[in-house]
Amino acid sequence: MILRMRVDGTAQPGPDYAGRSEPGRLFEVTAHDRAAATPAGAADGSTALRALAVGGIGAGTVLLAVLGVWTVLARRRAEAQ
Repeated sequence: MILRMRVDGTAQPGPDYAGRSEPGRLFEVTAHDRAAATPAGAADGSTALRALAVGGIGAGTVLLAVLGVWTVLARRRAEAQ
């Protein structure tokens, strides 16, 4: 399926909305939110979380490598028989 579009004319402002959104101030960032946010998204105790992340990624990589080698060996054994 191919979708071809052509846009003509000049840009126009978006629609005006009737009324306010409910509940009000739902998406505002408060002073508490700003204080809770840390630079670059790092949290206290980030060393443990980083170690967990590295261990998880490392274990997943090793598992995929083992499964890849196992698959290759199984195919070679099947061809030899």
